[in-house]
Amino acid sequence: MPLLELIFGVEVILWLRFFFSIVWKDKSPVEPPVNHQGDQKNSTEKREASPTSNTNYNLTMGLHKPKHDRWLIIDDDYLLEHDIKQRLLQDKKISVIGHTKGAEAACEELLEVVVDYLTRNYPESFRRCLRPALGLGLCVDDVDCVEIFSTGEVFQLTAPFTYKTALETAAHLTMEDLNILSKGDNGQHVLVASATCFPVGWSVSDRLGWPLHKLHASVPLWQEKLRIPVERFLSKVASKTNLERTTRFVQVADNQTDLADILCQLAPLEHDEQPADVTQIIVRSERQTFRKLPKTGAVLFTVKTSLKALAELSPQELKSFRDEVSSWPEDVASYKGRHCWGECALRYCDSVIAGTP
Repeated sequence: MPLLELIFGVEVILWLRFFFSIVWKDKSPVEPPVNHQGDQKNSTEKREASPTSNTNYNLTMGLHKPKHDRWLIIDDDYLLEHDIKQRLLQDKKISVIGHTKGAEAACEELLEVVVDYLTRNYPESFRRCLRPALGLGLCVDDVDCVEIFSTGEVFQLTAPFTYKTALETAAHLTMEDLNILSKGDNGQHVLVASATCFPVGWSVSDRLGWPLHKLHASVPLWQEKLRIPVERFLSKVASKTNLERTTRFVQVADNQTDLADILCQLAPLEHDEQPADVTQIIVRSERQTFRKLPKTGAVLFTVKTSLKALAELSPQELKSFRDEVSSWPEDVASYKGRHCWGECALRYCDSVIAGTP
């Protein structure tokens, strides 16, 4: 599935009116800390239920302001996904992370923005500190670092970075995949940097330097309906823009499949395997956010991936899922593989909603 898969719905004009009415003026990159709900001794969040996406594909984008004005999320799955990310960044590095020449400044700004947000909004999980420079002994000035309390890891925030680049250091800190889009001289936004450990159907090494229209070549309706409006939207994003949307699709996997292989799907989904039963149907939700990096002017696009078995969804979530899936046009349904898992999934949804699981 291409980067930014189905970012926007068909009725983009309705959404653009909504967006321009609430986008914030770009005055400063500094934000007040988020007032997280719940236990102040543990600032991580409980894993959310499967987000509600568009229930009618043709009428709404599902764009909204996030709960509690949050941006980056640290939840109960942090340690598990942190471990998976570390393995992927080591074993499949060329496929999941990289940047084009000249994108270094934007990557360093990304790291600064990420660290600033995490340390202020999750103070029980992250802190900024001074430590001796890596590999230079103790007889040098201390350098700026960030520490993850739950793992004991300390990452240097100035060159030489702990993981060679600012982008890789940021990738070790967040649960989100991180993508940087830069506007070229021709007015088109190009993917200049990406730390995408949890892709579906693409690899970073293959798509670095691609413009948006090429990234979306296989997405139904994108070229004819959304290419120009999306470029305009990205040109208007500000550092204080605080909007999110959720897109979702379905994967089929048995209980023996490694979680890392489900999250990191470098090959395209074949959509040729029908589930043996509902326990093999996984709903994959992608929470997407957009904001400008104020110094370099690049656009930071984040994706937080969540997996949940269809059988674990509540009746309300199942109804939302059923309505959305049923509303997909045929080309979208084919693109997302409904012909393989749809009958099993929708039959289960109907039975639960009717009170006869």
